[in-house]
Parts: sequence; structure tokens; C-alpha cells
Amino acid sequence: MNSAPPRQQVTISSAATGVVQQHAPANDPFAGLSSLTPRQSSPFPQYQQSAHPPPPTAAKGPIPQLAQTTRASPMSSARNSALVGEDEWTFSSSLPDQTPHEITLVDSAVNILFLVSKAREADGAIKIKASISNNTTTPVADFTLQIAVMKVFTASPQSITLKRTNEFNTETKQGYSLRLEPQTGRNLGPNQRAGITQVIHVVGVEQGRGTALKIRWKASYAVGDAPKQEQGELASLGVA
Repeated sequence: MNSAPPRQQVTISSAATGVVQQHAPANDPFAGLSSLTPRQSSPFPQYQQSAHPPPPTAAKGPIPQLAQTTRASPMSSARNSALVGEDEWTFSSSLPDQTPHEITLVDSAVNILFLVSKAREADGAIKIKASISNNTTTPVADFTLQIAVMKVFTASPQSITLKRTNEFNTETKQGYSLRLEPQTGRNLGPNQRAGITQVIHVVGVEQGRGTALKIRWKASYAVGDAPKQEQGELASLGVA
């Protein structure tokens, strides 16, 4: 059996296009891959170049021009000026001292402490808070605190006569007077601190004369089965 002669590959050159074409045999499966059209350059370099657009040019028209010539509003300018102005000032204040003035009347078997308010009440009265503590390991019973204050009579603009009230009265007839709120109790446990309190209002004291106000006090109580009694005089409240 005679075999068919092998097919020969034909090469065609073109001077017009400068492309060399190779024709594969008709039954060659790769013949379709050949192209008479010259290959174009890859589009990717062109895409990379166009990825960075040129800087925008100023658009013509009234709106862009208005945006370029916009100025800060007067309100924002005033706010900035105010902030700058505050940095040039140092603010300070001086508030009244509201810490009560402490006066110890006695510190024996019991401790009696006066806390005198520096601020006057609405009616001008001076407020005193009495605080009573037990300094012993024995209970204290039947504690009673009595207060007396001097009263003032004005005889003439040139003279002022001071007279004492009936001793240990809780209220004067003229001048200074006292308003006593009830004691919170009469008994103290062993070493109990501030177990009894009482609020005292001194009325009729002119502004600035609190330092000259004299108060007398008297305390009675029992430590266990032993009765006690103490008294004294306070020459000044320590507040104006």
C-alpha cells in the first residue's frame, strides 16, 4: 500500500505589509491561530497612563468664582476673637469661707463643741450647733444644756448700757435673744461621739458685733450613778 506524500508548508512573504505568513496544511488544527492582521500593542500601558488624570482646571462661571472668593462669616470671626481675648485674661474669685468656727466649751467627762456658722441666716440670726460627746467608757445619762445671753439697752447715741438677763434664761426680754431647738437626745453610750446635738439661734446681733457677744452655759448629767455639773462663760463667738 502506497503512503500519501507528506504535505508541504508554504511560506508567503509580502513586501507591502512586511508580514510573513505561514500557511499550515488544511488539516492542521492550529491553522486558525495564524492571523493576517498584525498584533496591536497592549492596552495596559495606556490604561496605566490614564489612571492619573491631569489636575483639574478652574471652571469658568459664577459658582466656582464665588467659592474661591468666600470669606469667613462675621460670627466665626467674632468667636475666634473672643477665644483669643480670653487667653489674654486671668480670672480669679474670692468666695466667703463657709467652714463653721469651732469652739470647745468643755472637754472633761463630756466634750461640748460649738460650731458657729459664719453666714448669717435670713433674719440676721447667728446659728450655733452644739455637739456633745462622751469621753468615758461609762454611759452618760440625763444630759441637759442651758444657755444664757446678754441683752443690750440703748440709752442714747452716746452711751450703751449692757445688762445681764435672768441667769440661764433661754430668751431675753429685749435686745439679743435665743431660739433653742430641742436636743436630739439626753443619753450617750460609752465613747460615743456627737451623740447629742442641739441648734441654737442668736437673734438681734448687729452685723460686726458677733465677736463681742458673751454667752454663759451650764451642763448637768450623770456618769453612771455619779451626777455632774459644769458651767462657764464664752467671751466671743469668733464671728462678726
